[in-house]
Amino acid sequence: SNHSECEIKRRYPSKSNGHWTGKCRISESRCEMEGWCPVENDLVMPQPIMDALNYKILLKNFIEFTRFRVSRTNILNESKYFQKCLYHPVNDRFCPIFRVGDLLNIVENDDDERHKMLVYGAVLRIKIDWRCNLDLGEDQCKPEYSFGRLDSRWRDEKFSFGFNFRYASHWNIENSSHRILKKAFGLRLIVTVNGDAGRFDLLVLTLNIGSMIGILGLATFICDIVALYFSEQGYIYRRQKFQSVNSEHISQNSTAIL
Repeated sequence: SNHSECEIKRRYPSKSNGHWTGKCRISESRCEMEGWCPVENDLVMPQPIMDALNYKILLKNFIEFTRFRVSRTNILNESKYFQKCLYHPVNDRFCPIFRVGDLLNIVENDDDERHKMLVYGAVLRIKIDWRCNLDLGEDQCKPEYSFGRLDSRWRDEKFSFGFNFRYASHWNIENSSHRILKKAFGLRLIVTVNGDAGRFDLLVLTLNIGSMIGILGLATFICDIVALYFSEQGYIYRRQKFQSVNSEHISQNSTAIL
């Protein structure tokens, strides 16, 4: 019934769409809240753009193996090849041009799920994997592509699924704030790159062989210690490994030599 009861610091209702102004609407016995009108309606179904299935994406990637001073790109040096190539996991797996519809078919087998992905959006992962044996030549260092879906499926999670974001345009007319709020649904692509390359090195091979020989020598020493001092029948092993020599035997051998 008065402004003191409508403090700005009071708690907000769980379904509020604005902020308290600290004023009281005495005629309605309500505290005033300022917000945008009309309130967003999540029940409005967006209409998918079916032509988006035919969109093509060219993905450029560059990678450098600094240890070997080798730089590679997924764009092959064949201009005629790129004029007609389109990625296929079997027939054309090195082409970096992807059709959106083909990506959806790869990451999702269910027709209804693919339709939901077009309607509500989705998050797709494109992984570029470089596994190169440089002894075969730099031309043989080519990427491999793999794909996956990162967002929750509609049949598994019906509360938070798909991908969307909001953006707004603001302006003032006669000291009154206006805006147009747009909620966009779409496919978000996250690209990850992994690289691993190797080349034969004689120095590394020599060091590894030396390390193995040292480890084998250490293994013999450890086995002797265990057999002599930690085995219950260590005295038998000691008798075979060592020969006892007394002073009389040494004197006799010395006399015989003289």
